Amino acid sequence: DIRKVSRVIVKSGTLNNEDWGFLRSMRNLISVDLSACGNTIMPYEALRDSRCLEVILPKALTRIEGYAFYCSSICSIVIPENVSSLGVQCFYDCRNLDDVQILGPVENIPEYCFSGCVAIREVNFPSTLKTIKYDAFQSCHSLSVINFNEGLEGIGVEAFRDCDALREVTLPSSLRSC
Repeated sequence: DIRKVSRVIVKSGTLNNEDWGFLRSMRNLISVDLSACGNTIMPYEALRDSRCLEVILPKALTRIEGYAFYCSSICSIVIPENVSSLGVQCFYDCRNLDDVQILGPVENIPEYCFSGCVAIREVNFPSTLKTIKYDAFQSCHSLSVINFNEGLEGIGVEAFRDCDALREVTLPSSLRSC
């Protein structure tokens, strides 16, 4: 019975739109391991509103499109080393998300990317990061520490609006606008 499945491991191949829809429909799914999956793109709304707590992304992944995890229940995410592009609102309102590791050469954190992720406490950005767009981390109420690397050039308007716990921010000398 598909309603009782709590863990999925994709051992090979790539997922198509129907496969993503099937994963979204599995209401008791807790863990998905896509590490061996050949997908290079995490498509628009791939796991939107998913109750899944753990997702291991494909090693081949290069891009996460908009709304990919919108309002999902994930607790942590490791963005693989080949990912260079994050879509608008891709992690919007993931209220359980408390650990984010960006290993890839991401240059831009788009608007509303992590907005409403109320459990995130700390963010360490990759050295490749150039810009953080407006409202990217809006209402991340638990965010208390941000570490920027040299190379960051711009922080958008209200990128960290309503981050009530924010106590420590390290700004690089490369910053031109905020």
